[in-house]
Amino acid sequence: MKYYLSLVIFFLFNLCQSQILLDVDLSAEQQTEPINFTIDNPGEMILYINASSNTSWTISDSESSILEVLLNNIYHQDIVLYNGQQEHTYKIMLGYLQQGDHSLIFYFNYLKSSINAETIHLESIEIIEPTSLNIDMDILKYSPILYGRDIYGWNESNRTDIPLLMWHDVTYNNSFKTITYSYIFSNEDSRIGLGLTDMMVSWGRTTDIEWAYQVKLDNNGNILEEFFQGASHITTPFNGEKYDMHPILKNATPNCNFSDTGTSDYKFFLSPEHTINPSDTRETLMDQNEWTYRIMAEELINEDKYENPADPLTTSISDAKNYIYFDITTDHNGSNGELHIGINMFNDCNTYINDYNNDELYFSLLNGSGRTSIELPENFNPDYIKNVYFSFESQSNFEFNINEFNRVFYLSNSYEIIDLNPDNFYPIALTQNNPEILIDINSNDEMVDCLGIPSGEAFCDDCNICSGGESGHIPNSDLDECGICFGNNENMDCNDLCFGNAQLDECGVCDENLDNDNESCSGCTDPNALNYEPDALVDDGTCIYDNDDNIIIIPDEYS
Repeated sequence: MKYYLSLVIFFLFNLCQSQILLDVDLSAEQQTEPINFTIDNPGEMILYINASSNTSWTISDSESSILEVLLNNIYHQDIVLYNGQQEHTYKIMLGYLQQGDHSLIFYFNYLKSSINAETIHLESIEIIEPTSLNIDMDILKYSPILYGRDIYGWNESNRTDIPLLMWHDVTYNNSFKTITYSYIFSNEDSRIGLGLTDMMVSWGRTTDIEWAYQVKLDNNGNILEEFFQGASHITTPFNGEKYDMHPILKNATPNCNFSDTGTSDYKFFLSPEHTINPSDTRETLMDQNEWTYRIMAEELINEDKYENPADPLTTSISDAKNYIYFDITTDHNGSNGELHIGINMFNDCNTYINDYNNDELYFSLLNGSGRTSIELPENFNPDYIKNVYFSFESQSNFEFNINEFNRVFYLSNSYEIIDLNPDNFYPIALTQNNPEILIDINSNDEMVDCLGIPSGEAFCDDCNICSGGESGHIPNSDLDECGICFGNNENMDCNDLCFGNAQLDECGVCDENLDNDNESCSGCTDPNALNYEPDALVDDGTCIYDNDDNIIIIPDEYS
């Protein structure tokens, strides 16, 4: 009882600051005493919870602890404490609260948590009145509630494809207002192998970003239409249940599409307060919440989906820290095509391409803003980036412009965004007559060679192999006699003439005359024929047999 009293005193003392200090540690199956608070002005309320856990999103069976929220002694929702031992602010909705007294209880649900979850630390909570956010009240009023997915296991929502953020977008058409709610999920389990690489090529991420629910309102606030994104990305009329005005959905597919029926053991009610400018890429919201990159990466580490050791020349993805990310705005005229972006390094002879020169991968941004990424060697030095290569590939005339480099960055060892110097990047134009361009990034002040040795003497030979100096490789030793890298003299004809036309026929004769092929060794090759020629190698169809009717009876005439 003494602990409960001190908690209430702390709450009353900090009420004027809107933050309630808790400093509480919970063990498995423990819960806090009721935290009482009073609502003066009824409305939709948001709750911020600053919490941590002994868990780690990278480690199997230790991914997260589950914190249940009880509002007025009734189970309200779950919070997946995915950020481990680092204190993190989890932003959730409480929904519409009437004027008067209310209470919150936080419960460490061990059954829903990972096996090795042991402790939860609650540092503080903050009840947010919507007016302080300068946000349209309808955005909070219609924000969806989401039940977690349970396809691969009843408790998969404590470790995979969980909703990290919800955000909103508002558009107007005459007097009608349309609000669209979207989620950023930590991953998309339906994507494996080349599918994951495609996500990094197409969007520079492996999180899954999906719109979930859309509501159209007239100027009196009446609902005219409401839809959700059903399985196979089909826009589907919403006919499900609601909590007050909040539609209830379920994450129902491996690629995080939704259903308006069904429940699971995990219920999420995220705050929809986040938004982005219409011209921005959806990934901009990840940039505003950098921790999402770390959770994205840690989930793939936990699921063993990264190539080890990392090889940027293969299509298997590696750690998110091994990439350069490009966010660009473009416009395009003419035939469609593909944009290839590559990077050359001072300490390397390879060119690293966003699509790995793989025909199954392509970045086809034509108009508007988009994002892609390029995998580089593990622990690359950004100061050693020599230039960035841009090429637009199309079958006919085109004009392709990169009007703005919104952001070019990489991730630090702790997955924080580090921007490359924006002054290096400027608008470029690609056409059929000028389809390629290089932008220089750094000067090689240290004079590093292709081995990364300052003032070294190794260089990239004609086959782009680091040679000479301390490389131990003889320059151009991979050229064949025809000057082809790794060609194995396959371009040499039978007279040892590079790119010659002479061919060897079946008789072993090498010449450029194709009309005399096989003449020197042709004849009847059937030993049963009257005119059998033992030295003939190629049968010319001239065999003659000893029978008057040209019919051979087996076995009487022909054994």
